[in-house]
Amino acid sequence: MARRLRYRWDTRLHRYRDTQTGRLVSAATVRRVTDATLRNLTPEVRTLAGDLRAGRISTQQWAAQMRAIVADAHLLSAASARGGWSPDRMTDEAYGQVGSVIRGQLAYLDGFVADIEGGLPLDGAFTRRAVMYVQRGTNTYERARRAVETGRGMSEVRNLLDLTIPETNHCVGAGSCPAESAKGWTTPDQMSLPGDRICINGCRCRLEWR
Repeated sequence: MARRLRYRWDTRLHRYRDTQTGRLVSAATVRRVTDATLRNLTPEVRTLAGDLRAGRISTQQWAAQMRAIVADAHLLSAASARGGWSPDRMTDEAYGQVGSVIRGQLAYLDGFVADIEGGLPLDGAFTRRAVMYVQRGTNTYERARRAVETGRGMSEVRNLLDLTIPETNHCVGAGSCPAESAKGWTTPDQMSLPGDRICINGCRCRLEWR
């Protein structure tokens, strides 16, 4: 017997719905689950870094496996924002958008490989840099969600800070998360996305649309 999916995409509201309770799943929950999925890829990246450092794999073997992880991270993020893998959600246009992102990230990864072959120390900074390629999936999620929200007529957006982070720990200055939050409700073209700010891929803010 086929297992019934716990969550389904409501094509009218463009939201996930819990099939057991009938309730809509909040956007905050979807983002939280997406971030958790990306974090689950981090141990694999760290293991690969350790294997390269120990000489168990070559630089090219490391690069090939990293390319696959990077592609998975961005595809999963885009599909999460768009309601799953159904062809009416992950359309040719959607694959084209995320494909462009992946190509850009793989180009950066090629530069990373060149740095390694040029003698980059395989230290903690190297591992942190590798992990950032997975964390970048958050930005891809927000880009895909922006396409979904504007596509269904949402014309205003605001930034919501992660209140679990102490105020003094937020990034500061022009282009920071507090500066984006201070805009209140604004048009999409006036709001930078998490991942495109001073804190880069560590951003834990989320966006609310109307």
